[in-house]
Amino acid sequence: MSHQAQADTLTDDQREGRACLHCESTEAPLHPGETITTRVSVGVVRDTVTALCTPCLVTDR
Repeated sequence: MSHQAQADTLTDDQREGRACLHCESTEAPLHPGETITTRVSVGVVRDTVTALCTPCLVTDR
């Protein structure tokens, strides 16, 4: 899945780095993931650093 297509399907918590990019877990600790481009509004984008929970980080999902 492309970074932009993936960014379009994120929940608010995932977009703000408060939930795991892969499983949506909000349980601490969350680790920095990849940087993706998210659309804020028409013509406005920003780089967002995603988060990964420990199980997803360890299993390299």
